[in-house]
Amino acid sequence: LITEEPGPVLAMYNDSVELICKATGHPTPVIEWYRLSVETNVSTLEEYSIELPSSAFIEKTITNTTETSILIIDPVDYDDFGYYVCVASLSSDKFVYARDCCDSDSESG
Repeated sequence: LITEEPGPVLAMYNDSVELICKATGHPTPVIEWYRLSVETNVSTLEEYSIELPSSAFIEKTITNTTETSILIIDPVDYDDFGYYVCVASLSSDKFVYARDCCDSDSESG
């Protein structure tokens, strides 16, 4: 079960962005991040999945029955806008939360 979802993100060129996803369950859920080329539903996630930005990295913390995953994009580039999705898997169940990222509050840089 996803207990903390990524919030709305508005970023400017060269900003640093953090998307946080936290999931709790037994056994401890596994969180994966996807970047999508279009808004879609969970059944077509992999079909529309594209690479995370080259400036992105993931920090994970696992405690007892909770995993916290932070997708960090630093620095944000103009090509980084889009739909970012965290998927928490618990056995055969998947819980999904999607969030637009880096919607254009652009600044020439």
